[in-house]
Amino acid sequence: MRADYAILKYQKKFILNRFKAVEYSEGAKEHIDELEKIFKRDINKPFEYFYYFKLNNSKYCFARAFSKEGSSNDYTVECLLFDDIDFYPFKLFDCKIEYSQYADITLNEFNLEALKTISENRGIYILISKLIDGEKVNIIFDDYKTLLVALYHAFPVKFAKDIYFTTDEAFPKEVDIKFVKGINTSNAINLNEGKILKGRGYEVTNLIELAYTININYLFDFHSFLEQFELKKLALI
Repeated sequence: MRADYAILKYQKKFILNRFKAVEYSEGAKEHIDELEKIFKRDINKPFEYFYYFKLNNSKYCFARAFSKEGSSNDYTVECLLFDDIDFYPFKLFDCKIEYSQYADITLNEFNLEALKTISENRGIYILISKLIDGEKVNIIFDDYKTLLVALYHAFPVKFAKDIYFTTDEAFPKEVDIKFVKGINTSNAINLNEGKILKGRGYEVTNLIELAYTININYLFDFHSFLEQFELKKLALI
C-alpha cells in the first residue's frame, strides 16, 4: 500500500535551529506548513507519541513523534498521509515502511486473541458507548495499543476511520480519544484502577463483549449488517 509522507526534524543553520520537513513526497508538499505548525515543540525529555487525525478536512494523517535523547537534536516526526482509509488505523502501529517517491507500507496485523486479555474491563464498553454518542474521551491506560484495537473494532471501518486519537496529552488538535497521565486532566477515565465505571452502555456493547471473549466473527457479521444501510452517524448504531 502506498501513501504520501513527510519527515520533520530540527535543523541548525548558523545560530538558528529551525523545525522543518527534511524529506517528503510530492503529494505531501502542500501540507508541510500545517504539519510544521502542529508538531513544532520544545523538547526537554525523551518520549514517543502517536497521532491519527485529519489535516484541515483534507488528508488523513498518522504520525509518530519521538526523541530518544530528550532534545531537539534527535526530535523526529514521521507522518503518513492518506486520501482515504479503508482499514483500521491501529494497523499502522509498528508497520513496515519503505520511503522513496512515496511511502510503501505493509500493515501490521494485530492478533485479535489479545482482546480477551482486556475484554473483562467493563470500562471499555462505557467508552464505546461514549464514542457512539460522539463524546470526546480522555483515558488513563498503559496498554493503549490493545485498547485502541478494542475501541476501533466496535465499529465498521467506514465509521472507525473518522475516530481520531493521540497519546500526546499536549496535542493542539481536537481528537476523539486522548491518552493522558491524568494529573491535570478533568474527566479522565482511569482503566488502570479496575474500578467499575458508571455510565450508560448501549445494548450493542453486549454483542461486542461476546465477540471479544468468544468469537470475533459475531462482530464482523454485525458490521456487515450495518454496512447494508446508508448510516452517516455513529449514534445511529
